[in-house]
Amino acid sequence: MDSLLALTGPFGPDGPLALTGPAICWIATALALASLVVAVVGVPRRLRAPCTGAVRAALTQAGAFLLCLVLVFAAIGAWMNREFVFYGAWGDLLGTSPDAVSAETFGGASEADGASDADGASDAGGASDANGESAASTLPTSPTELQDLDAARTAAVPAALRAPLQDAELPGLADDDAGQDVTVTIPGPASGISRTAVVHLPPGYVSHPDRRYPVVLALHGIPGSPGVWEQAFHLGSLLDERAAGGEIAPTIVVAPTTYPGRADTECVDAVDGSALDETWLSQDVPAWIRAHLRTVEDPLAWATIGYSAGGWCASMLSVRHPELARASISLGGYFTPSYPKGKERTPIGDPRYDLPALTAQTHPPVAMYFFAGGKDPYAQPSLGDMQAAVAAPTSLEVRRDETGGHMILGWVEQTPDALAWLARTAPGFGGGLPLVRGHADSSIGWGSEIMNHGQKELLRGVPPAGGRPV
Repeated sequence: MDSLLALTGPFGPDGPLALTGPAICWIATALALASLVVAVVGVPRRLRAPCTGAVRAALTQAGAFLLCLVLVFAAIGAWMNREFVFYGAWGDLLGTSPDAVSAETFGGASEADGASDADGASDAGGASDANGESAASTLPTSPTELQDLDAARTAAVPAALRAPLQDAELPGLADDDAGQDVTVTIPGPASGISRTAVVHLPPGYVSHPDRRYPVVLALHGIPGSPGVWEQAFHLGSLLDERAAGGEIAPTIVVAPTTYPGRADTECVDAVDGSALDETWLSQDVPAWIRAHLRTVEDPLAWATIGYSAGGWCASMLSVRHPELARASISLGGYFTPSYPKGKERTPIGDPRYDLPALTAQTHPPVAMYFFAGGKDPYAQPSLGDMQAAVAAPTSLEVRRDETGGHMILGWVEQTPDALAWLARTAPGFGGGLPLVRGHADSSIGWGSEIMNHGQKELLRGVPPAGGRPV
């Protein structure tokens, strides 16, 4: 049994009996066909024997049927896993693979940008430690940007936003201090699209009408729906727990419908103008959020997160719209659109959506987090191009396990680490500004220890290396 569970030898990822190899698929197919022959030929012969009673006959038929069913589904699963790599190795399927995840950081703010860590170590270019923990890929922020963020956090709240219970666009919102989810409809005056979204409001949102919150846009994959973020990822609940412990700022989550039904939108504006999904996500959705929710209106306090095809959307929005969100998290995503054959909404190689090329040309001031299984066939092809394209002020933190495939379980497990990265990377989520400036509000869990060294130095008026005083 140990040899079966090992990651080397014939059952290893590159061995002749690898889980994704052809041998396992053909063995499973042969067993399924053999079970059909037994069920069709062998069982009837046995039932015709004189000593076979009614009970024994029924049990034999039921057993043959179940065996046949299990083996047929196993064969189908083996071929599907070979195509889509849900599980990259036997250890993944059986839960015995090592949990080690490698981490590398590409690009990132240089010390001249004021984004060195507490020990003065730079975040640039592929750095990681022996334990797979990469250096913090901090967003490059100037003193003016941090002051603007502080002003956005403390900006006066309009009267209309101070009474969310009276907002007809937030149906079902309860007069309750607990975190809660509300299903809303977001129209699209710019895009012509109108779709539903699930909004998660953190604890205390209703009872603290003067408080503003950072925003995470959560983008699901295909197939999927906005509800997956709470049902599978528990994203809102996880953020609430982290905020209660002072690990991240209390956060609003907005999960729009990105792939209605099975329509593979890829979150793009179709070249023929028939569907403007990017416009809806980058213009209509943020406009609705600002009109109905108390948000920190600063891109340093907005982030995107997505899984699978939604991971592509999350990266795309940050690269193409850094004025909207300066941080993104992609779980099993990719960096160029991936359409079903014949369903392309944009030309192959469309320069508008070639993120590696765009990043190399425009160097957007964004921080990106990317996680994928080492055997994920969707995530790997464009990753190398993106790693090569990233340079300061853009940063890309890449985390990979050795054998994982394109599987939601791996993305769910990685979500807490991704949120920890967001808290230490994006100043709008890590908080700490009020504490550093001497007027803390500990009730919302924003602690100065969450801030990175470079941001503290900027706020104290200490110039970063190569910079100037505030």
